[in-house]
Amino acid sequence: MLEKYQVGRGTLRESLRFLELQGVITLKPGPGGGPVVQKPDASNLATTLLLLLQFEDAQFASVLEVRRAMDPLMARLAASRMEPDRLKELEQSVELMRTSLDDLEVFLVANRAFHQAIAWASGNPVYGLVLDALLDIADGTKVGVS
Repeated sequence: MLEKYQVGRGTLRESLRFLELQGVITLKPGPGGGPVVQKPDASNLATTLLLLLQFEDAQFASVLEVRRAMDPLMARLAASRMEPDRLKELEQSVELMRTSLDDLEVFLVANRAFHQAIAWASGNPVYGLVLDALLDIADGTKVGVS
């Protein structure tokens, strides 16, 4: 890679570290190892968004406000675009919530799946990715918004 891209060792190392932090690659150690491209997930977006929210001194209520505003739009799009496999996911999550009213942990997992199914069924990947990131922030897996 040093020869191909005609960059210094330090530049290449830092570039690979940056890509690894962004979730775009993993670095396999040892002979035959090296960078392996992978698809990042919304947790990378959540981390970046959380950092920006901290710099803006955003309140946690602002995350919830965006969620409340997004839900009706996603639901409207999902209602007109939902594929059968997403409908099945939605039905399963509703059934799991119904049968898990006494188990908060299971209920919350099912509730998350319900909202994700709607967001992704909207046919707009921005809704899916942003919702996943907001859910990560809102459920406490990422902390730092006051």
